[in-house]
Amino acid sequence: MIEILKKQWFVVLIAVILISFAVFSIWDTNKGKLKGKTADGKDVIASVADQNVFADDVFAQLKSQSADALMFQAFKDAVADEAIETTSEIKEDASTQANAIEENFKASDATNYKTNIQSQLEKMGYSDLNDYCLKSVKVQKLYTDYMDAHMEELFKPIYDKKKSRVVAHILIKMDNSASPSDAEKEKVKKVEDAFKNGKTFEEIAKEFSDDSSATLGGLIGYVDEDSSLVEEFKKTAMGLKKGEVSDWVKVASTNYQGWHKIVVLETEKDAIVKYEDENEMVKNGVYQAIMNANTNLQMDIVWEKSKELDVTFANDDVKKQLMDYMKVKE
Repeated sequence: MIEILKKQWFVVLIAVILISFAVFSIWDTNKGKLKGKTADGKDVIASVADQNVFADDVFAQLKSQSADALMFQAFKDAVADEAIETTSEIKEDASTQANAIEENFKASDATNYKTNIQSQLEKMGYSDLNDYCLKSVKVQKLYTDYMDAHMEELFKPIYDKKKSRVVAHILIKMDNSASPSDAEKEKVKKVEDAFKNGKTFEEIAKEFSDDSSATLGGLIGYVDEDSSLVEEFKKTAMGLKKGEVSDWVKVASTNYQGWHKIVVLETEKDAIVKYEDENEMVKNGVYQAIMNANTNLQMDIVWEKSKELDVTFANDDVKKQLMDYMKVKE
């Protein structure tokens, strides 16, 4: 099944940050306790030819990287907090993200999830999940406000090269897409009859599709040549014109098997950016495509805004350390 983020695309990144700190903490806590190869009295974690990679060296590097990351996190939060007003909508989004993070941790450890979350928050310099999410939502808005203001210059190169479009689909899941059962064939026929009877793609998707996108009329959202989709699906979607509905696309992947009907809802650049859907899925897909195409964009946005706010630093060494980490220049 094609998995999609229906809303709050940024929340996954937030959860990953928290969990990454948890993994680092576990490694830190157990450093020196695990038995293994030693050389010159130091733990060896790997050997390449005659060269040893020592745990202490790796730990020192990780510790330095962690300190720089925490410094940037604090800097980013401070810039966004000053630049972005705390509205009721932002508070609501923060609450939504806090709930999502709780569910993420609960899925891993239902008994101790609250303690685990609190522990990781404290390691990052936070005492409250809602406060952490509020700052994160403000950072998200800092990014999206910038992208909205520079949409033409940021999105046009992607659109020109990667065949950007808005896509929806209908999925009939099967045990074996090469040999559908009688019941599966009957469902395919019902979809085809619905098209013949004049029903819209959206109506048919809501009634018959076996994908979670059915509630959205089959909407997958923004798609381009870099999208992570099953190859047969993506090849077909990239070859359709606006409004064109595909023949059945048969998929037999490791995750699922089934037949798809695919439609391209939009291909015009300005219309894609302005496309309205219930969960802002298309716009969030555009944001993500821009971020993926501009690896240092987040750093650049924070740095540019800090200059607008006339942020000052304790000393030049701190400023240089931060600039080196962010890969930015004056």
